[in-house]
Amino acid sequence: MTRHNNDVIAMRFRHIALILTAMALLCGCSNYDRLVKGRDYQKQYEEALRYYSIKKDNKAIALFDNIESIFSATDRIDTIKFYKAKANYRMGDYYTAVSLMDDFRKTFSRSPFAEESEYLYAMCYYRLSPNPELDQSNTALAINAFVEYIDRYPESARKQSCIEMIDELQSRIYNKTFMVGQTYYNIGYYNSAIHSFRNTLKHYPEIPQREQILYLLVKANYQYAKASVASKQRERYYNTIDAYYNFVSEYPESDYLPEVERMYKNAVRLARGEEAAEEVGKEFRLSSLDDSKLEKKASRIADRIENNKIAAESFVSNVDKSMKRIDKERGRLLDDDDRAAARLDRRQAKAARRRDDIVRRLDNKTHALEAKLDKLNRKIEARKVSETAKKEAAN
Repeated sequence: MTRHNNDVIAMRFRHIALILTAMALLCGCSNYDRLVKGRDYQKQYEEALRYYSIKKDNKAIALFDNIESIFSATDRIDTIKFYKAKANYRMGDYYTAVSLMDDFRKTFSRSPFAEESEYLYAMCYYRLSPNPELDQSNTALAINAFVEYIDRYPESARKQSCIEMIDELQSRIYNKTFMVGQTYYNIGYYNSAIHSFRNTLKHYPEIPQREQILYLLVKANYQYAKASVASKQRERYYNTIDAYYNFVSEYPESDYLPEVERMYKNAVRLARGEEAAEEVGKEFRLSSLDDSKLEKKASRIADRIENNKIAAESFVSNVDKSMKRIDKERGRLLDDDDRAAARLDRRQAKAARRRDDIVRRLDNKTHALEAKLDKLNRKIEARKVSETAKKEAAN
């Protein structure tokens, strides 16, 4: 009898344990998880908007993904698609955002969100535009997108800032094209440098480095002629003379003029088969137009600052993509799969800690570089003021 009672008590304890486990599992399944897995689409829509409004973009995107097809034939679909695209933009996932914004602006041209979608479409490419050393395809796309935006919304309050960003982007393209020709020149590929500089002037006649390009065209033609076989030299020295006339017609008072005239005189003599009057080096160097050592250092620091910012944005974007994938994995788990859920939570927490740590370190480096750049710029400015004062005193 006693043994029977013990068995009954043990069974009741097992039942109680099972009930407690079930309750724990139910409690462990968050409201958000239940919402994502449920079929209350109206509630999902309302919560997606709420998460979007408080900038919990990961959760908002997951809910928008759930309901997009459900509301595809309703007047809510443009809201869902636009907010989903903008949430990706706010998270720094510009590749996804630009694709979604492009689709939205083409599909919902009469939506209340149409203007902002055009602007954010351009902004995605602006954010993806790299330093001048890298490929500038996204820079060109950003310029075209901003121009389209201004054409469509000429009265927009954003017009002036768009014009300023176009100027900034155009400057990157100018720098890139100039650097290509300069690199060819520096490594001794003079014919490639000539073609590169000519193409640059053809496509960008207004380029700020126009004087330097015309100067380097004289130098590249001169060095190319010197390095050529005897049968080709005469023709190429005449090309140097043509390049000289192009330069002096535009910049008759240039600081480069003394060096350019030496090359011209040599080219005339060498084309006639005479000896050069005065040798000219291949180095691209003229103190009055070259950056000073301080200015070059400041330029390198500015590049490092920009690279740090791009690296931070890229890293955050990659980590956020990983966290989004973890969220989706978690959403597919069964309610009682506590162990797998805990494992995913740990992965997500680790990724977040790593993201925050790397971003903090990059930010610290950036702040230190910005302080150094500020100090250098003050030193450069002080030196310019001093030089100006000396010139005025001499006069």
